[in-house]
Amino acid sequence: MSGYWRGAEPRLRVERVVGLDQLLSSMPKECAIAVLAQVLYGASEEEIGKRLGVAPIRARVLISKGISRLRHPMWARVWQEYFDVDSQTLLIDDGLRALIRKWRLEEFAPVCSQCGDRYIPEGLKLGAHGGRPRRYCSNACRQRAYRMRNR
Repeated sequence: MSGYWRGAEPRLRVERVVGLDQLLSSMPKECAIAVLAQVLYGASEEEIGKRLGVAPIRARVLISKGISRLRHPMWARVWQEYFDVDSQTLLIDDGLRALIRKWRLEEFAPVCSQCGDRYIPEGLKLGAHGGRPRRYCSNACRQRAYRMRNR
């Protein structure tokens, strides 16, 4: 009976509750920025390297290190809760939104070729890199550009 007392209730398992924003804050800042820029905005390694002031190959290393840290079994349960049922939609809570603002990640958002506004790419699939990236923030801007080209 070493360590076990008969009649005692089994202890409840206590899990550490950490948000994705806290996980990303614990990472090196450049790694976290590179991962978020690629996942949220679909930024290329060249663009990430340019904005962070490093070579594109170094940006690839930063992304790789960040993703490797996210894959660690200790952290995998934390970020899995942030994905929707289809595992393709990232849920952004207030803590993650504050982190995005603090690190000014909106700078990685693409710029519309017509109106010059920044937009969030819709339908960005995580892990998928196929297809041509959008050039316009909306169908209205795309149509306006088409009409201007044909004048």
